[in-house]
Amino acid sequence: MKGRRIALGLVAASCACIDRTHAEHDTSRVGATAIQSSRVATADSARQGSSVPSDSNDKAKTFACAAVDPSIADSSRTRSDIRVRLVDSAWAGEPGDIGILLFRVEVQGATSRDTIAGVRVATPPGVSAAGKVHLIGYDGNGNLPDDARVYDPLTRALTECALPVEIEVGSQYASVSPDARHVAYIGGYDGVAQNFGIVRRWSDNALVVKTAPEPSHTSDELDYNGARWLDANHAEFVYRSGRAKSLWIHATVSVNDRKVTLDSLSSRPSWAR
Repeated sequence: MKGRRIALGLVAASCACIDRTHAEHDTSRVGATAIQSSRVATADSARQGSSVPSDSNDKAKTFACAAVDPSIADSSRTRSDIRVRLVDSAWAGEPGDIGILLFRVEVQGATSRDTIAGVRVATPPGVSAAGKVHLIGYDGNGNLPDDARVYDPLTRALTECALPVEIEVGSQYASVSPDARHVAYIGGYDGVAQNFGIVRRWSDNALVVKTAPEPSHTSDELDYNGARWLDANHAEFVYRSGRAKSLWIHATVSVNDRKVTLDSLSSRPSWAR
């Protein structure tokens, strides 16, 4: 199959550290911002002299965003003075694909407001305890994520870090949690054709929760699933079942206690469209 034929809807939910309110075709702009981009190696790679993971363009990246921002592994702190919202929507995708709706990210602090240049996203970013913005970026030419990025509002530095392969090529609707400590997405093809919800730690890709798998729905379109964050502790998933014509599995995950609540729906909810 050519790429992943996905049309992502905007993940829209409110939380203390992220302003997710926006117009779908918001064209608001801010003044031009100088963004310093960098790609750095992990400390372990530097000590051992091993090669740094690279993408198809052979660009060195960090193994995980925790090497750029260690605060994402700290569960005891929160940050609410940095707000982000999605602006300036545009469709992207290769010819023949359904495409994907991508956005730029506006970051607002106590005394500044910038739009991150050079990267678009499909889902809202998270803000870490250190006040850095974590996002899953797209290069604008296709419907697959390119890499993860960490943006520092103080220095305007934008650093790339490699996505785990499960997210880069095997996920749908991957979204960083509002506190940048977890990532949620729809996974599939775990040995057989099926879908399920996944929550992993953003700092080290460790599995936190996996919902019950469901046989995949057979269709040329994959735009029948969805994943979003309700708040920093709760993720919501919906994925279509192959067992019946109109059956969706709906799952809500409580990350802190790893509790999964499952039920079924007869139609796809409006937030996943």
